[in-house]
Order: sequence, then C-alpha cells, then structure tokens
Amino acid sequence: MSTHKHFIFHKPFGTISQFVNPNKRRKKLLGEHYDFPKKTMAIGRLDVNSEGLLLLTTDGKMSEFIRSKKIEKEYYVQVDGNITKEAIKKLKKNNIKVSLFIDPKIKNVEQALKLNADNIELHTGTYCNLLNNKNKKKINLEFEKIKKTAVFAKKNNLGVHCGHGLNYLSAKKLKKIKEILEFNIGHFIISDSIFFGLTKVIKNFTKIIN
Repeated sequence: MSTHKHFIFHKPFGTISQFVNPNKRRKKLLGEHYDFPKKTMAIGRLDVNSEGLLLLTTDGKMSEFIRSKKIEKEYYVQVDGNITKEAIKKLKKNNIKVSLFIDPKIKNVEQALKLNADNIELHTGTYCNLLNNKNKKKINLEFEKIKKTAVFAKKNNLGVHCGHGLNYLSAKKLKKIKEILEFNIGHFIISDSIFFGLTKVIKNFTKIIN
C-alpha cells in the first residue's frame, strides 16, 4: 500500500505553479525548488507574478476534494502602496467586501472607519507568540487590547475578524471575546491536517469555536 506525500510550499514570485513548461518560457518550475516525488501535483494555482502558500500532494483524491466546492476558500490580496477610499469604493461597487488587516489599536479602527471598510481583521500574532512563551502578564495585556479594539469596532458597526498564528489554544482563549465573528485559521488547519486529516482538524476547531 503506497503512502501519499503532502507539501506546504511558499511559491516565490516568478515561479510557474506546475512541473512542466510546454511554452518553454524562461520561468522557474516547482521542481526546481525541491526534489518532489513523482506524481506530485499542485492543488490549485498561483499566478506566475504572485507569491504565497501553495499546497501540493501525490494524492489525486485529496487534490480533488480540496479544490471542490465542499471546501470554502478565502483569498487575501496584498496591494502595492496604501489603499485609498476611492479604491475601496470601487471594490464595494462590485460587491466585494473589504476587510482591513490591522494591529489591535483603536486608532487603526478609526482609520478603517474613515476608509469605509466593511470589516477588520485583528492581527493576533503577538498574542499567540506570548501564549507560546507563557508570559502571563503580557498575555493578559495583549488580550485586553484585542478585546477593547473588538468592542470599539463592533460598536461602530464593523465586522470583527481575527487571525495570524492561531491554533487550538489561542482560538479557545479568544473565543471569549464575543465581538469576534470570524477566526481565520487556514494555515494551521492545513498543516495539522497533513498528520491528522482535514475532517478531524476542522471538527476540533468547530467544537472549540462553538
């Protein structure tokens, strides 16, 4: 019985999300970055001029399942320069909801309100790192900062999301903040699912958040 391999790969700018290059373009292929086993395939694609997380697997069924409509996908786009109110207006005109990823500070929420964003996503990286280091005093201070910012945003009719560095422990702690409507935990879910399976990991998080 063969054992499939799964990979999490950060695709750099200028690399094609494939292993063969039929057009003979002078671009790097995935196989030039690592000696992947035979029959490895990319789960989805990233444009040659973009960079970011790319999942690869030797399991065709796994690839098909993740690409199916059964798995909800959320995409983040990093723009050059500072986003403007005019740019946000154009996005919203095309029914695209705008969420701004910010450090948990009141002044950042105020800026999001000025830009007319729909939601904010609070950066939880600092809090998660403090949890790992078990610095109780700083953990409590950072938690209160996130809570205070979330409450202020909610009172001003902004949707409140959070993300970055989240795992089982941090999600369990932060779910106590009732203003947070959404937890963005994609990276940890995919990483842990390689060892324990996607279904089990999602069920674990569902129990924690609910």
